[in-house]
Order: sequence, then structure tokens, then C-alpha cells
Amino acid sequence: MRNLDIDGVHDSYPNRAVFIQGDAAATGPINATITGSALTNGNSPGGGIEIDNAGDATVTALVENNTISQVTGDGISIVDHDGAGLVNATIRNNSVSLDDAQAGDGIDVSAGGDADPGTATVCASIASNTSTTTAAGKVGIRIRQLGAGTSFLLAGYGGAPGDDAAVQAFLSAGNAGASAAADHAGAGFSPVDSCPLPA
Repeated sequence: MRNLDIDGVHDSYPNRAVFIQGDAAATGPINATITGSALTNGNSPGGGIEIDNAGDATVTALVENNTISQVTGDGISIVDHDGAGLVNATIRNNSVSLDDAQAGDGIDVSAGGDADPGTATVCASIASNTSTTTAAGKVGIRIRQLGAGTSFLLAGYGGAPGDDAAVQAFLSAGNAGASAAADHAGAGFSPVDSCPLPA
């Protein structure tokens, strides 16, 4: 088991502010708590907080009370792909404000990757965030269920799994009216009461 507690980072880093990766070599669960940080990259290439689970690891993360600005990737990016991994992600009370034309989405959570979706499972709780981006074609919150073999569990959602418009409305209502996008290629977004938190 690996436990990562990242609290109160106030700095800028090249490429990514915070990067956590689970891969084929990862053994045991990874627990990550990222709270109370002010992250900026001066609009240089790179994102904010990124969790990339490329393999079969179990990653359980709490991303809470962070302020993210001036990054050109996604503000918060969580992706589970290329294997049978599991990501439990609770994303709450964060402030993401992206003002660069090359920025990505404010918050992006994906079960499966574009190249190799795998049979990944994501459980996501996304609530009480403010998230904006001025980049063309990007949104405050984007979630994706890619590939027929992946699963996306969405905490608090009560609609039909395949109703992307209802998912978008749910995300917007629970996150200060943030613009939202959702798309699926399989079972869609399954309702669940909550997602596990880091031990």
C-alpha cells in the first residue's frame, strides 16, 4: 500500500503541479489525499492535478479544497485505462479557473483511455466545485465512459445511465452551475450512493 498526503502545496511546477501514477508495476492499493493547495503553472505547458492509472492498480483519492489556475492542460484530470484498474475519486470544494486559450477542461474524469480503454472502473463523486475554462470546446466538468468494457459509477446521480443530458444537468447543478459534458460508449454512468475515501 502507498499512502500519499499532499497538503498545502503553494508553488508552480513544470508540466504538472501534482502527478500520481499507477501502472503495470504498481503493487497494492494507492491512497492519495490532495487538499488545501494553491496550484498554478503560469500558463506554461502542463496541467494541474493529474491521476493516471494505467494498469491494474487500485487508486483511492480525495481531491479537496484546492485552488488551480493558469494551467494549459486540465485543471484536475483523473483517468483509469489500459487495464483492469479501479479508481475511487472524490473531487469536492475545489476552485478551478483556467484562462488560457490552450487550456483543457476544468475537471476531466475518464473511465478508459482513447487508445486502450481496458476494463477500467471509475467511481467518482464530483460536488461543490467551481470550475471554469475559457478555452474553445472545453467545459468546466467533463466525464467520459470510453469502451464497452469500462464502468463509470457516479455518486449521487439518480438518472438513467445512458442519459448524457441528465448527467450533464446533474453535474452542473451540483457544481455551482459549471458547464458540463458527458459521453459514453458502453453502459454509461451508473448511480451509486458514494465512493470510498482514502484509508
